[in-house]
Amino acid sequence: DLLDYLASRPTAPVHSLEEMLKRGLYDDSMERQFITRNRPDRRDSDDYRRWLALNYAVAAPQRVRRLVLLSPGGLLPMVRQFTLRGMIMVWFPTRLTVNSFFRWLGFTDRAYANLLDLAYLGLKHFRMPIETARVMPAVVSDEALRSIGVPTLLLIGEQEVISDPARALGRAHRLIPDFEGELVPGCRHDMCS
Repeated sequence: DLLDYLASRPTAPVHSLEEMLKRGLYDDSMERQFITRNRPDRRDSDDYRRWLALNYAVAAPQRVRRLVLLSPGGLLPMVRQFTLRGMIMVWFPTRLTVNSFFRWLGFTDRAYANLLDLAYLGLKHFRMPIETARVMPAVVSDEALRSIGVPTLLLIGEQEVISDPARALGRAHRLIPDFEGELVPGCRHDMCS
């Protein structure tokens, strides 16, 4: 899929998200790819994929028919706590740091024990290619959001922790032309709790 392509080792250095996305735009086999597929075998986060999907709609509007985003990053700056907790988890991947990070995000039910184990094992035994790690999620500009020319649905958990959910929804509503969005009561970041 597109994410596999983007996560593979490029033949030349990658210096920006736009460059990373454009490298994938001219491959005819990628006409109908889905960025935000659930893949427990992947180390990169669903949030990163949602942020990529948002940026892909800006960089390659001719390749996107509609956009559905569930609590994506990139609408507002992430809270410092997300960055600090995430860095500790990545640099020191122990069951304690992984469980702590995911509990903070909202994975508090015992039903997520297997997911947390997979996340821990992935962080402990696999590393993201440095070329991919260089492209860090950033806030999408007002101009870029205004340029999204496809129907866009945004759902954000009312108890989102990575940024202020009401402000993020308001910004998207104000800037994305063909937009629908809602705050989902009782949900946190990954829309599962």
